[in-house]
Amino acid sequence: MVGVVGDGLVGDQPAVQDQAGADNGVTVAPFITDGQQDPGHPSVGELTSGGAGCSATLIGKHTVLTAGHCVPASTAVFQLNGQSYSSAQVHRHPQYSGGNANDVAVVILQQDVNLAPSPIATGGPQAGQSITLVGFGKTGENASDYGTKRMGVNNISQVAATTFSFQGASNVCNGDSGGPTFLNIGTQEVVIGVHSTKSGFCGSGGTDMRVDAYKQWITQVAAGDVATASGGGNIEPQNNDASIAKEGEGCWKRPCMQGLACVAVYNGPAIIAKHCMERCANLGGDPNCDGGEQCVKSKDNGRVCFNAQNSKGGYTSGGPGSSPNNNNNGSGNGPQGACGGPEESQVFALLNQVRAQYGRGALQCDPQASNVARSHSQDMCTRGYFSHTSLDGRAPWDRLQAGGVQFNSAGENIAMGYQSPQQVHDGWMNSSGHRQNMLGSSWTRVGIGMIRCGGTPYWTEAFMN
Repeated sequence: MVGVVGDGLVGDQPAVQDQAGADNGVTVAPFITDGQQDPGHPSVGELTSGGAGCSATLIGKHTVLTAGHCVPASTAVFQLNGQSYSSAQVHRHPQYSGGNANDVAVVILQQDVNLAPSPIATGGPQAGQSITLVGFGKTGENASDYGTKRMGVNNISQVAATTFSFQGASNVCNGDSGGPTFLNIGTQEVVIGVHSTKSGFCGSGGTDMRVDAYKQWITQVAAGDVATASGGGNIEPQNNDASIAKEGEGCWKRPCMQGLACVAVYNGPAIIAKHCMERCANLGGDPNCDGGEQCVKSKDNGRVCFNAQNSKGGYTSGGPGSSPNNNNNGSGNGPQGACGGPEESQVFALLNQVRAQYGRGALQCDPQASNVARSHSQDMCTRGYFSHTSLDGRAPWDRLQAGGVQFNSAGENIAMGYQSPQQVHDGWMNSSGHRQNMLGSSWTRVGIGMIRCGGTPYWTEAFMN
C-alpha cells in the first residue's frame, strides 16, 4: 500500500486492464515464476533503456522486439549471449498509452547479429493453446534474482483484439516484460506474443501483446527485416480433428453433434473461436439450458444456451470475445441518478462533477458493477486485507466477470479509512494513478461500493467501457 493521505490509505496501485479477460491487473514490468532456467531460445536477450531492465527477442538480422514500456529512453542496449549491441533506432508504438494499450516497441541495432532470429506469427492465437513463456525476470514478488533466462509452460486463457492472457503458476514477473511467448506451429517455434503486464502479484497471471495484430507496424519500422513463420505462420485452432464436436468443444473444422449449434466467438468484427452450444427456444430460462446457462440470441446461429461461468463453452463475459449478443450493457441508472446508498451516490456525483470540470463525459452507474465493488469492499473488511487482488487470487476483472458485468476494459480504485465521500474522492484525486482512472476518457460506466468495518470504511470504485 502506498500513499498515506489524510485519514486513510489510498491503495495499492490503481488497477487497469484491457479485457483479454482479463487480467488481469496491471503492474508494468512483469517475470517467469514457477519456471526453470532456459538454456535454449538463443534469440532472447536482455534489454536496457533509461534504467529499465527488460527482456527482448531478435526477430531479424538487426531487429529486436520488446514492450513499449521497456524503452523509456531514445536509446537501448540489447545483450545477447554475452555480447552487447547498441541501438541505432528505437521505435515505441506511436499509440502506446500505458498498461497494455499498444505496448510494443522495435529496436533497430547498429549491426547485424550473427544468429538466426526467431520468426513471428502472422495468424492469431486461440484460447487453450499451449505456450512457452521466456524472460529474464524475477521468480517472485520479493525476489532479487533478475537476470537469469527462464522459461515456463502455460495455456492461453483468453484472446482479445490486440492481447491474449494466461493464468496459472508458470507466469510473468518484474523483468520479463518485453520477452516472447512462443507457440509451436508444425516444426517451427514462432513468437506470438510480447509480455506486457502481470495480474496483481507475480505468478497470478499475465497479458501479452499479440504479435500478429502489430505485424504490419513491426515490419514497416523494421524496413522488412523481420523473420516470419514458414507458410505464413497462420495458427490453426486446436481440437480440429474429424470427430463430432460435443458441447463446449471447438467446431472450426468439424460439425457439432445433433442438437448443438456452432457459435462464433467474436472480438469486435473478428471471429476468434467457435464452440458448440445447446440450442434453446425461450429467451432467459429454458429447459434445455441447465447448469446456470441462460437462453440468449447469438449473433450468427440463433438462440443458444450461454454459460457465463464456462469460457470453454464458448463465452467471454462482456465485450471482447462476446459470443451471444443479448444487447444487455448493464448500464443501470443514468449519470445523474443514484448509485447505491447515499454515500456511494455522493461519490458517484462527485466523480461526474470532476469529470465535467476536465471535459470528460459523465459515467453511467452500473448496478451489477456496484454489487461487485461492494462485495470486494466487504471481503477486504471481513478478511482483513487491502488489495486489488482478492485472497483467492482474483483480479478486479475476474470479479466483474463473475458478477455478470459486460465490459471491454476495466479499472479499479480502492481506499480505506476515509470517513466521508468527499474525503475519499479528494484522496483518490490527489493520487496520480487513481486520478488517471477517475478521469479516464474511455470509461463509460462505474460501480461504487462502500462497507464499514467497525469504524473503518472500505471503498471500491470500478470503471468499465
